[in-house]
Amino acid sequence: MTDKCRPNAKKNLTYEERNGVLQALLEKSSNKSLPRGAIGEVANMFGVHRTTVLRIWSRGVDSITKGSKFMDVSSKIRQSGRKRKDYSKELAEYKSFPSKKRPSLRVAAAAFNIPKTTLVRRLQEAGDKRKSVSEKIRSQENVVKDL
Repeated sequence: MTDKCRPNAKKNLTYEERNGVLQALLEKSSNKSLPRGAIGEVANMFGVHRTTVLRIWSRGVDSITKGSKFMDVSSKIRQSGRKRKDYSKELAEYKSFPSKKRPSLRVAAAAFNIPKTTLVRRLQEAGDKRKSVSEKIRSQENVVKDL
């Protein structure tokens, strides 16, 4: 479905469009205050809801009051989502084992009280390459052949 079929569909504005909205509001403003009806006019100009225009204006004014030299209208100012738990101590302890004597991931996850999937993901992020069982068997066969 296109936006033409749904007149009330949300429209994600690009950075340039948000700056355009802010510039239009700044042209109409005087001393950080907007005249009556300015938000509605700008909303009609850009084809967005007046709440969107008001949010952009509030973000810009907020960034100035926080000490910025310019009005910042970027879309993602804040961090969002669940914060990651810190398992750095447990991972360091796991990595301190020699690679040949490390327990399996299931046993290590239970011993360090870390979810197994989290342990796998953090090891992948750190660049730790785990060998699959078939790779271990192949490497053992090569050692036997060399003898």
